[in-house]
Amino acid sequence: MHLLEDLGISDVTYSFINLKSDEEKKVIANQVRISLEKDIETIIESLLDKEGKRNDKRTLEHYNSFYGKDMKLLSFRVLDELLIKEQKTSRISDFTKILTKDIFLKSVLMCATECIFFIGNVRLL
Repeated sequence: MHLLEDLGISDVTYSFINLKSDEEKKVIANQVRISLEKDIETIIESLLDKEGKRNDKRTLEHYNSFYGKDMKLLSFRVLDELLIKEQKTSRISDFTKILTKDIFLKSVLMCATECIFFIGNVRLL
């Protein structure tokens, strides 16, 4: 997996957006990135609230660099594998519609978050 820095999503996920123009693909890629990043921010804010550190910028930066980055990378790793396996079993190659479904992206993120929090021994949420 390679994260496309200019788009903020993985190259594999981007390849499953099957639209005619690159501009249309970039719009969907941006929606995916924003959705994941917004939800990661919400999770980190909840964690800070539980610890009573909502306004602690140092802890926020630490959580963003430690948990936020890992949650995003693992989310794309999980998403990539789901898309690849689904393509093989169903012969579908255009996953644009499912990538625009917020509930699907939240489910992928929660799977990644549970793993990251288990590894990091986070028990507050």
